[in-house]
Amino acid sequence: MFDYGTSFFNPALKIIIAIGYAYVVYLYFRCNAEFGDSTTNRALKALLMVGVFGLLGASLRYIGHGTELGFTKEFSLKWLQSACYIIQAFYFINAAKYFNRAAQAA
Repeated sequence: MFDYGTSFFNPALKIIIAIGYAYVVYLYFRCNAEFGDSTTNRALKALLMVGVFGLLGASLRYIGHGTELGFTKEFSLKWLQSACYIIQAFYFINAAKYFNRAAQAA
């Protein structure tokens, strides 16, 4: 049941994570319109990008190496997945900086 290669939990959890990120993107997209051009809006845009790159990374994680799409284990989609998570971390740090500036201005 908990064997990574054969368990139904493996693909199910990957799909749940991707759905969670899609919902986060939807929520932040809706919130952006409410705050106009403010520091909070810039932070929300950064958080929106965190969700977008998280969704991309989670989707690539579901696909795996991408060997069925023509990729090899040496030139794998796992590299692109890691790049998405690094970009996601960059935007997450930027969002924290924006929120910190907004808190100091208040």
